[in-house]
Amino acid sequence: MKWSTAIFLGGGLAVMFGFMAWAFYSTRSISFGPGMGAITVMIVAGVVGTGLLTGVLMWLAFYSSRKGYDESPKFGAKPEDGCKE
Repeated sequence: MKWSTAIFLGGGLAVMFGFMAWAFYSTRSISFGPGMGAITVMIVAGVVGTGLLTGVLMWLAFYSSRKGYDESPKFGAKPEDGCKE
């Protein structure tokens, strides 16, 4: 791996983890009060639904690739009766 790529990836990871730490630190005072139950259920349902949709679409992509549906069509069919074109 080139040094520039390693530095870019390392910097990106540092920024990402820095943002995650800041978000965790700044939202630590938010508590689950009344009315948060419905929101929590909706968030969990959204995350699970997105995961299921992602899994199904990936399965369809691998299934179509395995069965040959992703191959380009062959238009140059050979004549059966011996005629020359």
